[in-house]
Amino acid sequence: MKTLIKSALLLLLFMTLIGCGNDEKTYDEDISMKLTCKLNPNAMYEDRITFSGDMTNATLVSTNKQSPIVSYKVKKSADGLILNGTQTRYKDGNKTLIPDVDLFILTEGKSDYWNWDLYYFIRFETDPVRYLTCHETYNATKKDKVEKNEKPKVDIAKKNRDKIVSSLANQGFKSYWGQDSSLWIENPGNSKSELERFGYNFAM
Repeated sequence: MKTLIKSALLLLLFMTLIGCGNDEKTYDEDISMKLTCKLNPNAMYEDRITFSGDMTNATLVSTNKQSPIVSYKVKKSADGLILNGTQTRYKDGNKTLIPDVDLFILTEGKSDYWNWDLYYFIRFETDPVRYLTCHETYNATKKDKVEKNEKPKVDIAKKNRDKIVSSLANQGFKSYWGQDSSLWIENPGNSKSELERFGYNFAM
């Protein structure tokens, strides 16, 4: 059962989270590169790929809380960086995990901002299909954080929505946005009054 949080509660949540400052970004010494990726530039969710210092491993974390964290082994090739991991296959309702499969290949893009493209590895040489488009947010070989000329306008409302979902997740509640003004939270079994009390306490 899912409960729609009312406008007054949403306003309180927004006021609380908008007032939070951005955390200062720091980077581990064992990180060589960070990418922020999307299915397309206008997609709601982002996938953030972090590469180890020796470029042999990578981790993908999505802003979609329903998506698991995924780890890959990284191999260099003439065309780019190959991401090797576990492939999931379904047949006749049965799930099979196949380890050590070349899943994706990361190549340099043509845009000044979306400067990396992640393709499915299968049939890449004959019929390439792009999975994600990415931009570089950190590169250890460069002195400073990469600056791009075509940086898109920051969606403040989206950042605030993501903060709300993340904060609720930290309190043990699964949630998602149905519309810009409608937040749905999965009810673990609490009564209406308990949910309202939690909402007001959470916002204070």
